[in-house]
Amino acid sequence: PTRKNCRSTVELIAKHAAHYKQVGGAQMIALGSDFDGIEAHQLENAAFLPLLADALRKEGFTEDEVEGIYYRNAMRFFEENL
Repeated sequence: PTRKNCRSTVELIAKHAAHYKQVGGAQMIALGSDFDGIEAHQLENAAFLPLLADALRKEGFTEDEVEGIYYRNAMRFFEENL
């Protein structure tokens, strides 16, 4: 799909994250640092990330969990494994 006809939205990404949280916990979710391969028209670049944070909050994620998803979970992973 192209960005124009893409069905992926920040709301759908947040719903997927909520499922991952239910299965394995919010501490296992982290964002990548690039946008290659993603066709979500709402996430063209980092300037759109606040939309995802809002969608995560609407799915019931706490501020602490959103911060974890945005950077702390990845930092912890690298500190523990590198």
